[in-house]
Amino acid sequence: MNVGRKSYNWASLPYNFMKKSFNLILSSTLLVTLSACSSPGDSQSDDGNTDDLNDRQEVTQEEVIRETKNVTYTGIVKPAGVSIYSEGTHRLVMEDGKFILLESNTKDLNGYVNEEVKVLGAIRPTTETDAMIMRVEGIELLQPKEEETVEETQTDNTMQQSTDIAERETSTEEPEAETTPETTDANEEVSENTPPVLPSTPEVAEASPAFLGRAKKMASEDFGSSNWSQQYCTAHIGFCIPVHKNWWYKSFGATSTSYWHVEMNSESIENLGDGPIIVVLNGESLQALQIQDGSIHTEGSSVVGYRSWTNGRHFEVRADSSLRSAVEYITVNLQAQE
Repeated sequence: MNVGRKSYNWASLPYNFMKKSFNLILSSTLLVTLSACSSPGDSQSDDGNTDDLNDRQEVTQEEVIRETKNVTYTGIVKPAGVSIYSEGTHRLVMEDGKFILLESNTKDLNGYVNEEVKVLGAIRPTTETDAMIMRVEGIELLQPKEEETVEETQTDNTMQQSTDIAERETSTEEPEAETTPETTDANEEVSENTPPVLPSTPEVAEASPAFLGRAKKMASEDFGSSNWSQQYCTAHIGFCIPVHKNWWYKSFGATSTSYWHVEMNSESIENLGDGPIIVVLNGESLQALQIQDGSIHTEGSSVVGYRSWTNGRHFEVRADSSLRSAVEYITVNLQAQE
């Protein structure tokens, strides 16, 4: 009796069985070899680089501006000022102290500074910080008209007081011009019957060589109607004025001497008084001033165009006398906003 491994006589196995076994072994070996030679890139995109494809998809997603449209906020408009935010021209400060940045290509946000408003537009995150910025498409004052009228009256009274103080200081500097008590009483009686008047607009900015150079450049333009292709409008006051196609313009809103102040220049405008042409809305009617609506007057080295406006106010278009043709065109074509 033999104990141990059982030995096979391979020679005695059928031929067909050995042939099938050999083919199976050969097929398995070939499959393993092909699998080892294949690379992960064989199942990727046609260009063999899925990393580049993913990168392109991520970049495309990042380039999409994540805007939410038709959003409204209520708050007080403030200038953007100097801050860490490189986007936006203004801020909207809300009741809880939070704020969003504002920008607009269609609305004059300067005219709403320190006003409570409701803004409508598309909001998105800023590119550099976690703040939000709105592209303002609509803006509405929330202040009732009655309160606005009261504020304008208070402003008139304040301006009148400033005028009276300035007149007293002038009379102190020039004693020879002082009047007798009887004459003073008569003047005071006339003042009581005269509507309050905002201080008159000073002549165009001091005639420095640079200022005169800008005025001369503006005066050299062709003032044909086809060249007045720009327009400044404000819904806050409700008026529009034409602007020459080659000029810059800027609104400073309400100032200490006028209800509204706009300037035009041959260069960009940074500060009040940079523009050789200014358009201001002042108090008192032209009828009270005995000035004809639409008339052009020469005042020293300046030329001024006058246009009547609502609520006993009037516009003055003021510039160096070399820009008389421009003043005439702006004065005639100043109109209410439709």
